[in-house]
Amino acid sequence: MKWQYLVIFAWLAVSFSFADGQEAGPGSKRSNYSLLSINKFTSWVRADGIFSRTPKDSMGTVFPRGQVPIIYSDAFIWGGKAWLDSAESQPAPFRQTVRVGGATYRSSTQPGRIIGFGAGAVPADTLASESRVYRIRRDYFALDEAELRREAIAYFELGYDPGAATPEQVGAIREMYARDWIEWPVQYGAPFIDRNGNGLYDPPPSFSDSFSPADLVTGGYDEPGITAADTNVPADQVLWAVYNDLDEAKTRSFAGSRPLGLEMQLTQWTYRSDAEWGAIFYRKVKFINKGGIEIDTLGNKGAFWLNDMYFAQWVDPDLGSFADDVVGCDTTLNLGYVYNSTTLDSEFQKYNLAPAAVGYMILQGPVVRNPNRSAVINFKKISGWQNLPMTAFICHASGDSWSEPPSVDNYDWATFVWYKLLRGYTPMQDTRFYYYPSPAGIKPGPIVLAGDPVSGEGHLDASYQYWPWTPSERRFQVHSGPFAIALGDTQEVVLAFVAGMGNNHLSSVQVMKYLARQVQFNYPNHYVIPSQKTEPTEPAELPFDYLLAQNYPNPFNASTRIDFSLPKDAEVRLAIFDVLGREIVVLLERSLVAGTHSALWDGRDVAGKNVPSGHYFYMLQAGHIELSRGLTLIR
Repeated sequence: MKWQYLVIFAWLAVSFSFADGQEAGPGSKRSNYSLLSINKFTSWVRADGIFSRTPKDSMGTVFPRGQVPIIYSDAFIWGGKAWLDSAESQPAPFRQTVRVGGATYRSSTQPGRIIGFGAGAVPADTLASESRVYRIRRDYFALDEAELRREAIAYFELGYDPGAATPEQVGAIREMYARDWIEWPVQYGAPFIDRNGNGLYDPPPSFSDSFSPADLVTGGYDEPGITAADTNVPADQVLWAVYNDLDEAKTRSFAGSRPLGLEMQLTQWTYRSDAEWGAIFYRKVKFINKGGIEIDTLGNKGAFWLNDMYFAQWVDPDLGSFADDVVGCDTTLNLGYVYNSTTLDSEFQKYNLAPAAVGYMILQGPVVRNPNRSAVINFKKISGWQNLPMTAFICHASGDSWSEPPSVDNYDWATFVWYKLLRGYTPMQDTRFYYYPSPAGIKPGPIVLAGDPVSGEGHLDASYQYWPWTPSERRFQVHSGPFAIALGDTQEVVLAFVAGMGNNHLSSVQVMKYLARQVQFNYPNHYVIPSQKTEPTEPAELPFDYLLAQNYPNPFNASTRIDFSLPKDAEVRLAIFDVLGREIVVLLERSLVAGTHSALWDGRDVAGKNVPSGHYFYMLQAGHIELSRGLTLIR
């Protein structure tokens, strides 16, 4: 089936390039594309919501950098029910209550924001400069010639010859970085680091020989870009784009659905690392329900109330050679991944490398009301809400009859089947609802292939007895839902891309999951892969009991570390309280595997404000177990 997708992609690439106009100078023709390129991998973004495709229509996620393509394409898919009122008594018109959108090999969205809300909402000009993909790099001013040349070779797709980039192309890289740094579209929703805490973006001084990126932090200046909980550790390279679904021709050509009135704001970022044994980048999407769609058959415009919404990260991986790929998931990590079925892969073998394993994990799912929980929203803990986990994982194989529907204007078929898939059902083209098959003893459900390929236990891809496919081309989807997006409201989802490379195909799975656990545990703070491999070998001996250690240092001033041990997997909550028993901040609240873990407290409350000197308590809750200790903060 891959040849069919290649034909579709070739046509789309030509039409998309012509829409962008002729190249007036280095970089201008490519403004609808950009890439992360600061580390030992590259990954492209396109302004209309298709990822991992280059301007020359090649595979756009490569690891290691300049060597092995690993992702053919990936994108988001969403679907839900549209209503004219919050009581959900008046369905959307045109007999299209259920609507879906997103992208696979064709996108239902167009570059640019939605201007206004409700009846007055209109799409921005798709060819306007503001509708491009923005890219910033904090150290661009001080980049040397070698690094600029390396960037130019990647951006202009010049192969691997260090001398291939012209002086004009090298100069264009610095110029584009400078332009995007200055024109960073905060006014349209691009993130910024608000170090002075006034809620407004105050542009920092220009870089010069006497003003460097380090001065941004020490001087307390705002800056474009993104940071997690610690504003002193900004991302080193950031992409930002905004796109919308107000082009009815595009939405209908994808699955037959009319628009939902959604604006999507995409931020993709990474932190500098010299590691060659792994790759991590983060991806955040904001769904904003802006409207601008027809709410009746007379052509009147407005907005919908959206409910029973589902989100999916769709991935078509070609891990080196796609002929030997298999996939799986890990429910404890909210992770879907691809790995090699054999020890060697022909593409990785060209570089004397073991085949990598690559995963996409939901770090922060959409939120739903829950008075007994707290959720992470915009890197902060918010009480009364809960982040949804991975609620479904499904996959497809080359030639499989249970495949995604092709992009076609057929609402009764394509939209109906997509909405089934988003909820974890097989894509049967009738009114039946069946889950994918599972081995004996495992109840069929929306999550499949959650076994452990390293131990060989559980439900595994290409296991023949339980799963009829042989290793070959695969696609997979990681889902979360249901959730709602009220009129004018926002939902956000944060994912992480994690690749690991071990000594063989199964060791790579271990490395990838090890990195995924580090990312999950540290979130909403960042995690940087160390240069030296810390690949797990033999499993560590598990603790025999629950243990909460004394924080270190104690007393402390800037930050302190809290270690604890779990004898078995558990739902864990670690929080700080004052002497009156009032909760100050929740340090972590998630499922953790058995073992020893740690958390850091920087002496701030849930709002990010410094708490005064004094005595505090920290409490660990793990299942029915509660442990607590005291600590002292000195300012």
